[in-house]
Amino acid sequence: MAIMFVRAQVISRGAGRSIVSAAAYRHRARMMDDQAGTSFSYRGGATELKHEELALPDRIPAWLRTVIEGKTVAAASEALWNAVDAFETRADAQLARELIIALPEELTRAETIALVREFVRDNLTSKGMIADWVYHDKDGNPHIHLMTTLRPLTEEGFGQKKVAVLGADGEPLRVITPDRPNGKIVYKLWAGDKETMKGWKIAWAETANRHLALAGHDIRLDGRSYAEQGLDGIAQKHLGPEKAALARKGVEMYFTPADLARRQDMADRLLADPELLLKQLGNERSTFDEKDIAKALHRYVDDPSDFANIRARLMASDDLVLLKPQQTDRQTGKVSEPAIFTTRDILRTEYDMAQSAEVLSQRKGFGIGEGKIAAAVRSV
Repeated sequence: MAIMFVRAQVISRGAGRSIVSAAAYRHRARMMDDQAGTSFSYRGGATELKHEELALPDRIPAWLRTVIEGKTVAAASEALWNAVDAFETRADAQLARELIIALPEELTRAETIALVREFVRDNLTSKGMIADWVYHDKDGNPHIHLMTTLRPLTEEGFGQKKVAVLGADGEPLRVITPDRPNGKIVYKLWAGDKETMKGWKIAWAETANRHLALAGHDIRLDGRSYAEQGLDGIAQKHLGPEKAALARKGVEMYFTPADLARRQDMADRLLADPELLLKQLGNERSTFDEKDIAKALHRYVDDPSDFANIRARLMASDDLVLLKPQQTDRQTGKVSEPAIFTTRDILRTEYDMAQSAEVLSQRKGFGIGEGKIAAAVRSV
């Protein structure tokens, strides 16, 4: 099942990390850190690497074109991050931002690559940003690591991390204060802030949903936070790739006391209000079966009695609507097609959409006066 997971982190020297080592690990390659004089090799995990790209803006400075020209993706990445490392002089310098994004399991490798390329083009390279990204898949846990610089590219190297906010006239915005009558220029982080991250999450969900629909899958992601979706009662901690893979295989896992307390709290919330889970399912897809309900419930509930209790209450909920009953083979008595459900909220939304479409279909024109049409034609 496709899951919505986008996490951002900053790679910095202050945390004792090497940006070249980080790139080598992600590309499952051997790279030389020129500043440290040390090489890093992570070729042992090469089977997990399914695809790699160094996506660049349309215009790049001559120096960067020279250092990456004719090189493999991994070698070009090595050259880029060595250049970043050499440019930053502070001992605690922030070197890159990384996005870790879970990929829809429903898509093929080619479909997944097309999805990531569109997201990168629309949200990063079109804004002048570099996107060094790799596609990993280990034990059925497909995801990407995407690293981007925190400074803009310039002909001399890299620019300032903070840039002036421009007004509609193209001039820097200024805040006038008593001690600064000419105004203080307003700056922003070139690589983006928390609001940028929220925008990327929503953009990822919208792009993924479009590609899932094109591939014929009736499932969707929601880039909003659980609180924004009205689902703050069932937010969960990400298990990480190892536990996520084991969970999908049904392997019993060890959880820390804090994890267990958190999961029990979520189970208690669902026991009090099972419809929260239906709302989340409705945010992900318009129709679903009992197996989908069970999978969603397994994300939060481990105890068999709690699981059975919540599932029974969900199946009896007034918010759950049966669209198609279960089909059984008359000769074998086995289930040939599962029962299909939806929620009342989805039915209400689709009914409103159908009503709006009916009203629009009966209109004979666009509701614009003849005078305005004539004026528009004359201005052409």
